[in-house]
Amino acid sequence: MSLKAVIQHVIDGIIIIDKTGEVIYTNPAADESFGYKPQRWRLFRNEISG
Repeated sequence: MSLKAVIQHVIDGIIIIDKTGEVIYTNPAADESFGYKPQRWRLFRNEISG
């Protein structure tokens, strides 16, 4: 099983952010926990970086 497959199926939310504050990956658990669709995460950068 690949690392990506494991990350996709864990029950914990995983959010990967690059050094500019852009969300580059979320797993389904993170999407569900925060109630965001993948498109919404792209807008989240401004909230993280201020």
